[in-house]
Amino acid sequence: MKQVYDSFKEDDIYELLKKENEIIQYIEKQYDKLSTIKNKLCGIYKVYSLLNIESIVLKSKIEHYKVSLTIQEDKEKENPIGKRTIEEAENIVNYFKNKMDMMGEKIKNDTVILNRWDKTAQLYTVLNVYLTYGMIRPSEIIDMKITDTDEGNDKINYINVVSKKIVINNNKNERKGPKVISITDNKINGILLKGLNKYLITNHNNNIYTCSSSFTKMFKNKVDNHNPFNGGHFTIICSSLMMKLLELVKNIIPLQL
Repeated sequence: MKQVYDSFKEDDIYELLKKENEIIQYIEKQYDKLSTIKNKLCGIYKVYSLLNIESIVLKSKIEHYKVSLTIQEDKEKENPIGKRTIEEAENIVNYFKNKMDMMGEKIKNDTVILNRWDKTAQLYTVLNVYLTYGMIRPSEIIDMKITDTDEGNDKINYINVVSKKIVINNNKNERKGPKVISITDNKINGILLKGLNKYLITNHNNNIYTCSSSFTKMFKNKVDNHNPFNGGHFTIICSSLMMKLLELVKNIIPLQL
């Protein structure tokens, strides 16, 4: 309160406290962090309370910042940044790009790989999906089926190559309903057609993974121990993928479908 008092140079405290809007604007200009602004306003509100002065505007503003902070905290809990920096996350993305380029060259020289739908084809497809539409959690991808219909698939995660949709029925926030991703790139859809009626990714016995940790272990093995699924990397990498790498798959290889 002393900071406000000194700034407004108002001798009469009661006259100063009539300037609610001006006081709020002053505090908002002085600080950037929501928590700091809220705390400063709460401190000023105590003066109003001690002097038994009604302060509807100030009280309303404090409630506004409380709600804003709650929303911010909820987002941070869902998507913790962790220790990874954006630069480190981008390095992982660039590594994935290079890895996909190498797989693309291999497929270019042996197009039967896609028809066999072997491990190279599967990982190449997963990287295509990741680099175009963002990371999908291991638990959501380990039993994802490639199909041409929605019928009978309401309990599983699947990719419909006809409607060009990735449908994730079993997801972290399934109470909000299925998570649906539109496949806007025809080349990716063409690749997926090669795996029709098969699973997007399988283990060395061609069976689906029984747990996400098994898939993550295999994935790390294949991509030089890079782990995009650990903590906050997930959110950072998703942002990097969506903002910067949309064009990667479009230029990878001229597939003959």
